[in-house]
Amino acid sequence: MWGLVLAVVLAGIGCSDDGDDGSDDPAETTTEAAGDDTQATLGPCPFVTTEAVAEAITLPVELLEGTETRCDYTLGDAATLLVVQTPVDGDVETAADAFAAPCDEGSLVEVEAGDRAFACIVSEAAYATLFADDVQITLTVGGSQAADATRDALVTLLPSITVPE
Repeated sequence: MWGLVLAVVLAGIGCSDDGDDGSDDPAETTTEAAGDDTQATLGPCPFVTTEAVAEAITLPVELLEGTETRCDYTLGDAATLLVVQTPVDGDVETAADAFAAPCDEGSLVEVEAGDRAFACIVSEAAYATLFADDVQITLTVGGSQAADATRDALVTLLPSITVPE
């Protein structure tokens, strides 16, 4: 399962700005502070606002893509955040336990959000997931050098995640 998530993250790193803002330079749409309308320009992310990501991550944030099932953000100069929604087949607790299994020992932090939510580190990469209403929303950060700090930022961000109806 982690291989699929990592493959999706790597695919997301190469995304380009699909927004029609009349600019050839995607850097012109970078959000450095809450209140920027970049999210509306590029298509909203149905799971979390750009402002919530910027506040939790404390880096400049740019939404590259927002669809019904996936959002791609750049964080600062090098890191990326991928947010993906997938359906949960079967028991939520079983799915959550399976998703938590590869977490590095001692890195899992439970969060009060949804039916079950947690963040952890797997091989020096930070992941977070929220299970709610038979849906799993996974957050993956790629390119970050500080896995513990990134995991902690995801812990802060998880309660801001919403499950679209």
